[in-house]
Amino acid sequence: MGVPNAAETRLETLVEQALDALRDAQSSARNVVLNQKMRTAFGEFTDHMRDLRRRHFFMPPLIEADLVSLGMRLPDTILIPI
Repeated sequence: MGVPNAAETRLETLVEQALDALRDAQSSARNVVLNQKMRTAFGEFTDHMRDLRRRHFFMPPLIEADLVSLGMRLPDTILIPI
């Protein structure tokens, strides 16, 4: 298993965008717009990193047969009123 190539490529792209935005925000042309672009770029980067961690490091992608073979109950997805 491992991280898919598409996720790695997306991560590289987001890192480049975040670094470019940081460089622009630290320049002498710094203004409110550049600061917000930096926050947005770093927000997207952080969201992607959290998604990678959640999908590939904390919860491996198991299918229902894997859960049953491990002796685990399937998650209950039917909502009922209490």
